[in-house]
Amino acid sequence: SENLIVGAHLEYKYAEDVNTSYRNGVIENIERFYGFGIYAKKYWNISNRFLINGRGGVDYGFSTLSEDYTDGTLFRVGFRPGLTYFFSPHFALKGAFGFIGYTSIELEDNEDFQEFYSKSKTFDAQFGMSEISLGISYCF
Repeated sequence: SENLIVGAHLEYKYAEDVNTSYRNGVIENIERFYGFGIYAKKYWNISNRFLINGRGGVDYGFSTLSEDYTDGTLFRVGFRPGLTYFFSPHFALKGAFGFIGYTSIELEDNEDFQEFYSKSKTFDAQFGMSEISLGISYCF
């Protein structure tokens, strides 16, 4: 179909958090997140260079947190609205904001350190700063 893209994506995140406490010394937490997903994105022309889009997709990911030896999994199914502006024939500035859909998160202790388990399932609309993305794309 015209103005429809089907694709897949890979995701990797590495975060380090170091806290210094007078009583406990230095606490370092390292998070590693790996994810992948599939999506379909539909575009609608507003003008010659400006488009709005809707992206529906399925995402899965898993993470490890070193501080408390926790493993986590993430599963999402939902919709993200977005905007695209072509500033040249092949380059576009893309932005997405918000997420509407289902999210499932599970956390569990992988070392029997604290015998911890948590599960969260939600269906909601999220429009916070963590749901905003911005990027540049090259189009053939």
